[in-house]
Amino acid sequence: MSLWASLRKHLLGAPRTSGRVDRFEVEPGGLVVLATRHTLQVQGARIACRSYVTRGLAAHGQLEMVFTLRENSTVSEDALLRKLASLFSRFRQLAEEGRTVDVGDVTIFGEHRLVPGMHVLYTRASPIPGLPVPSRALSLLLITDRELELVQRCGPARMMTALGKAYSHYPCPSWSDVQRPELPVAAMLEQSLLPRVSHSRVWSARVMKQDEDIILRIAPGQHTQFRQLFDQRSEETQPFALLTGIDDAADGCLAWAPGQTGPVAITPPGGRGERISGCFLLVLPGMEQEEARVHEDGFIWSLSPASSKALWTALCEGQGLALLVGGHRLRVEWAAP
Repeated sequence: MSLWASLRKHLLGAPRTSGRVDRFEVEPGGLVVLATRHTLQVQGARIACRSYVTRGLAAHGQLEMVFTLRENSTVSEDALLRKLASLFSRFRQLAEEGRTVDVGDVTIFGEHRLVPGMHVLYTRASPIPGLPVPSRALSLLLITDRELELVQRCGPARMMTALGKAYSHYPCPSWSDVQRPELPVAAMLEQSLLPRVSHSRVWSARVMKQDEDIILRIAPGQHTQFRQLFDQRSEETQPFALLTGIDDAADGCLAWAPGQTGPVAITPPGGRGERISGCFLLVLPGMEQEEARVHEDGFIWSLSPASSKALWTALCEGQGLALLVGGHRLRVEWAAP
């Protein structure tokens, strides 16, 4: 049954009920979308949602995708399904060309958007009641034009954890709500240190605190990227920030909002905060006084000229490193995230 035949059958037939799973064929013999209505527990209340899950993208090298929308919008289900079908089909085509998306990536829409006024940030999908979600599937999270600027200037992890903090959902909401309040982007950009320093987005890197160790873990093979980054620096004493990903093995993550006076971490259910992930690592090289501390939703390493040189060498050559700074052990490790 084609997608549009499926639509006519289900939309013009009996109303869809919560828990029922409908199957829509996007491309004959290949790409399929499973759809269901369900509820989610959010801040002590249950909210009605509709979810759409792909089957068939993984065969082309693209992680399967999930889009969950809160049922408080005027978005037409018919129109949404048409746009999702077109979008998923396009992802299948791009995957065949070797062009895929993963957690932390963004799709920037022009005139023809999935939902008016919104772009898409890709996060890790969460379980959905009554609907199997493939392992490592991506969730499509709607963000506004201003929030897109926040992602571009401060990194996707800040966007995710700020929403996670606002909605008490670790590390970020798995659903989209077109009526949710926009994050205070102007204040976040004005009050944050990140937009004022040179930075690079390295989602495959992770920075975390475990006991008294602050660990920068990087996927093997990324040292060539660091060589290129440091070749572009105008001077060796210039501050530099790495906008990192969220560690999947962490049981907590730093989160930040304007006006916040101290460190705040969000945790998953049962999390004890023993392994806290950060959203960035800011290095202040050539400092007289060495220090390691939490700042906003990340970490700052203030390093002497000798320690700075050791760090740059480790990053550019793919070497491990351990430094003792102010009672902390700062480590660089090379391992898959």
